[in-house]
Amino acid sequence: WNGYISKTLLHESIVEYSGAPVFVFVEWMFLISGGLTVAYMLKLYISLFWEKNRDPARQAEFDGMNRHYIRKQSMFAIGASAIVLPVLGMTPVKTMERLAGSAQGFMLMHEEGHIPHFFSMECLRGGLISIGIGVLVYLFVIRTVFLRKKAGSASYYVDAWPKWLDLENLIYRPLFQRILPFMGIFVCRIGDSLVDGIIVLLRKTLYKDRKIPYRTGSLPKLDAILGKVLDKGAGYLKRQEESVSYRWKLGTRALERRESRDMIRFSLSYGLQLAGIGMIFILVYLLL
Repeated sequence: WNGYISKTLLHESIVEYSGAPVFVFVEWMFLISGGLTVAYMLKLYISLFWEKNRDPARQAEFDGMNRHYIRKQSMFAIGASAIVLPVLGMTPVKTMERLAGSAQGFMLMHEEGHIPHFFSMECLRGGLISIGIGVLVYLFVIRTVFLRKKAGSASYYVDAWPKWLDLENLIYRPLFQRILPFMGIFVCRIGDSLVDGIIVLLRKTLYKDRKIPYRTGSLPKLDAILGKVLDKGAGYLKRQEESVSYRWKLGTRALERRESRDMIRFSLSYGLQLAGIGMIFILVYLLL
């Protein structure tokens, strides 16, 4: 359906440069790869919908299934999405060409010189060649080489791919289970140590703690009154040390509390915490 339209566009773009020998080779590689696609899709269709399972009990279980094995909502979702593909494939000029034209500006591309006649014999020839190659590969390679049958049992397909060339165990599992986690841990540890080092360096240089001055005007009223009372009480009891004032001590404590609050308020972790709380409120609002 619409897959034929996309394949035809690719084939026609190759044919436009078929004057060069290399593009003749590219065209035949394209047609042969399309034929191999037809072959394995034909194998998949016949093995799923026509051939019997090797286990009779399993086959009886499949045969006993009816249309109630899938819900109507799922059936509607699959059917509605499947209807779109034939509609796009049977009306390429009215649907797919318009969709492609509306995306030209976004992709920063110019419109094509002419629209191919998708259902002309010239365009159908490439598809028919790929279908013919696929049928021949299925009949003379898959059915004769890869399909085996034991005496008294159903036929089965041979897995001829070498075990040591299994891409899952050779590439994908080591990549996603070992290499990428190791690289992620390595980078994260460097970042974690680097951030801690930068914080320590800034704290010792630009953001070094300063000595808190004695400023009576910046004291809160309650601290000022309490400091005066304590100073008079200490003087009355003759216990006040020389050059030491409770009012000054309360002032330093007040400034330390203020700087601690500012440090928390302007820190990265505090900002991230508030961002997380905001996201939680947004999710709760959306769910409710």
